[in-house]
Amino acid sequence: MKRWQYWLLAILNNYSVIVSSTVLRLDLKKRQLKKESFWISLYVTLSTLSLVVALPLAIPSNFAHGQLYETNVVAKYANFILLAVRSVIIITYVLTRSYRDKCLREWLECLMAIHTAYLDRCKDIPKDIRCRKWIYCNCALTWIHCLPLTVEMLEAQLNRRYDRLADMFLVCGMISVHHINMLHHALLLCYIQECLSIVKQQLRENLVDPKLSLIYFQLRNLYRQLNELYGPMILWIQIGLILSNSMVGYIGFRMLLISSKNSGQYGYLFGNSLYLCVLAHMYIYFNICNWVEAMISELDIILYGYKPRDISEAEEIQEIEKIVFSRSLFTPAIRICGMFDINFKTLFSIVSQTILYTILLMQVDYGKIK
Repeated sequence: MKRWQYWLLAILNNYSVIVSSTVLRLDLKKRQLKKESFWISLYVTLSTLSLVVALPLAIPSNFAHGQLYETNVVAKYANFILLAVRSVIIITYVLTRSYRDKCLREWLECLMAIHTAYLDRCKDIPKDIRCRKWIYCNCALTWIHCLPLTVEMLEAQLNRRYDRLADMFLVCGMISVHHINMLHHALLLCYIQECLSIVKQQLRENLVDPKLSLIYFQLRNLYRQLNELYGPMILWIQIGLILSNSMVGYIGFRMLLISSKNSGQYGYLFGNSLYLCVLAHMYIYFNICNWVEAMISELDIILYGYKPRDISEAEEIQEIEKIVFSRSLFTPAIRICGMFDINFKTLFSIVSQTILYTILLMQVDYGKIK
């Protein structure tokens, strides 16, 4: 096969991976979910099941690479834990797909109903769409990273290098799940953020609607439900990223200190040099989450300093009181499984832990490298 044919197949493969991540399809013009197609459902089901079928074939090959760390017992077992976590991420992604689609269908139907019944009547009120450019960046990073990996897998398959194909499967599956889940979560967060920005602008301009408190409550409740829905996957993804980044940092330092090291034998660990795309995507994802949290906090500040147009307007004051009460029921933070918040504080903590674990792995090897 020619090179362009590999890339064409890679584009089709990556498109199919993105398509097979959910059975839901949106009609943005009508603001409603499209009728579920039997063929799409069948395709998505078979695609996700193929991951489970291929996983047992890839695990033994990946675990065999533990011999690369015979001089460092800590790195050896860290490698085993990382591979186990990657397997759990893929299995969790596959097994929760149906439940996630069911919950997401109800979530989207509720949000679309709010948009159609209320927010579409507020077309003259500007909304904050600054997050969209970051979503476009994340989409680009996903394609830029996944395409070369897919080309490598196709070349290995056609050249009958099945050991290389097995090595690449686990890391490609992990990277695809990372990108898709962070992209989906960030995309829906941006949608909620745009809806809440309309409410914020109404409060800023003293345009209190009789249904404003109900809309605010429903949006904040949907915000909470979204974070609970994606919480388990995001939790495993963050654990996987800490372990993966620590091992990649450790291998990077080893290759710098020992120039004879062959980087190709560590391809199962990070795929290729475009692994930085995952780190860039992670940073933008945290940036979006921090942005949404900050916007909700700004809305709370506006509520605190709100002054009604007419102090004798009982309905307006009552609506504001309801909004303030709704605000007290929810946290502005994007809390994952009740354990930690997705913001810049958590990002700094993850970076610190990654550096700490990398230093620990290097200290164990320092005497032998020297």
